[in-house]
Amino acid sequence: MFRIKIRSKRSVLKQVISGLIMSIPISIIGSFVGLFLFAISTAFYNFVTRTENFLLFFFGLAKVAFFGILLLFALLIIASIISSVWEWSQKKEKEY
Repeated sequence: MFRIKIRSKRSVLKQVISGLIMSIPISIIGSFVGLFLFAISTAFYNFVTRTENFLLFFFGLAKVAFFGILLLFALLIIASIISSVWEWSQKKEKEY
């Protein structure tokens, strides 16, 4: 069968923590993508079903733009967090 070599409890804990840190941005990105797709679908639904009411269509487009901007800000924040964690881990590896 498979044999897993565990060097120390500290390395296992470090791997678990890094896995948790990497799962947080993925879940945030997934939720914002879901909100963005929901906003697009409501805008399209309002446009198809109620063509006489353009206010609803523009409101849907405003929601799409709002969630798109939120998604971009979330991606920017997550990228900065990942890069800082990456630089910190590279610095820690050089110390060892």
